[in-house]
Amino acid sequence: PPPSNPSRSHGVIESASLMMGETRGSFPLLKGIDLTDEQVAKFTTLKSKLSIPDDAPFDGVQDDITLYRFLRAKKWVLEDAMAQYQAMIKWRKQIDIPGVYKWAEENKDKCDLIQSLYPHGIYGEDKKGRPLIYDGLGGLPGQRFSKLVTIEEF
Repeated sequence: PPPSNPSRSHGVIESASLMMGETRGSFPLLKGIDLTDEQVAKFTTLKSKLSIPDDAPFDGVQDDITLYRFLRAKKWVLEDAMAQYQAMIKWRKQIDIPGVYKWAEENKDKCDLIQSLYPHGIYGEDKKGRPLIYDGLGGLPGQRFSKLVTIEEF
């Protein structure tokens, strides 16, 4: 549908599946978000300055949704959003986030144990397409968990 506000140049996508693939202009649209021309310009500038390709996959790091979150959090001040984003990238390298995923792949049994003792995860979306996260921390068997799982594994 056309934007409800004629001063806004970009429409809204309707489903999560479109969020990762449908494009308008040079970047995928953000679900449920209308961007002003000024916001589009800042968004495009941020991607350019960070050398993020237009076809970056939805990965929670360099995808359009993540970049939008940084701009919105910093009230569309481009320099502030870029500084916060670069700090996040530095933190991911320090923590070795890819190593965490590799560990999980190599230790499937331990991950299954953690999931069985501490049920948690994303279990769908609300009516607006936002993730619904379940966190069963209150039912965690603390003593048993601490005997079976180290803090590094958790």
